[in-house]
Amino acid sequence: MSAKTTGSDIIPEDKISAELMNGTAIMEKMSNEEKNIFNLIHVCQYSNGSLQRSNDSLHKWWNDVVNEKQCIRIASAYFIGTAYHYLMIIYHELIPSFDISSLERIS
Repeated sequence: MSAKTTGSDIIPEDKISAELMNGTAIMEKMSNEEKNIFNLIHVCQYSNGSLQRSNDSLHKWWNDVVNEKQCIRIASAYFIGTAYHYLMIIYHELIPSFDISSLERIS
């Protein structure tokens, strides 16, 4: 993908690298309790209206992306599905104007 494809002057690889660095900095600031919770959260996705919960933790997927063992484009759909699920079950919040079934998964 080129910067022209995104319709902006931002180069996608630079933006991804910056966000991964931000996420890593947040992880480093987490307390042990917060890191334990991050290890316990299972990756989720919705497919055909039903929840599919992975045995893998969000922390494992994050590490795989950071260590280039998993493609960020594939993982991002799972990260979004996981955030959507836990916002809904813990906080009873839905993301306004967001339809989880419209999320395109890359495989």
